Amino acid sequence: MSIRLVTYPGEVCELFNVKFIKLHDSKAKDKIWIHMQNESGTKPKLLIHTRQLTNRITAELIPNISEIVGEFMKTNSIEL
Repeated sequence: MSIRLVTYPGEVCELFNVKFIKLHDSKAKDKIWIHMQNESGTKPKLLIHTRQLTNRITAELIPNISEIVGEFMKTNSIEL
């Protein structure tokens, strides 16, 4: 049995019907790939692709994810 540790280009986009927007901080140890879908007439969708949280992560990963989610919510007028 082999375990795949790499996501191939386009795979996340195809699986979740989203578009790659940007890499959050290319210099960070824990990368965060941001994908979105924001088509007219549909609810906006945010997909964050990063390290599995049960692995060793940096202290900055969770605050960075929180920042991304907060910005997405403001941009799309989403309230909790």
